[in-house]
Amino acid sequence: PQGRLLLYECSLKLPFIKTLLLHSALVRFCRSFAMLNTAGIPLLDALALSRNVVKSPLIEQAILEAEKRVAQGERLSQAFKNAPIIPQLVIRMLALAEETGKMGEAVFNLGEIY
Repeated sequence: PQGRLLLYECSLKLPFIKTLLLHSALVRFCRSFAMLNTAGIPLLDALALSRNVVKSPLIEQAILEAEKRVAQGERLSQAFKNAPIIPQLVIRMLALAEETGKMGEAVFNLGEIY
């Protein structure tokens, strides 16, 4: 795992590669989380299952931290605010989805954007 993280961090220093890696990881997270959420899977379980699909150590870590904070009662959008790897658009869309109650639809649309 340490070698994988080191290789990933080195890849993130290359501008085009960084964008490609992060966007593909966000798409995987958004699509899997949206499907699980729409299917009625509890939020923490959906986060844990989606984390396994991401294939990005930094985003996996951000999701793991968010899981812990959500388990303590924090909103998902707030839980992701401290993760610099998560784009602000994702955080704002999650906040909007929490207010409207359309989490699955909003997160699926995020996957389409990225």
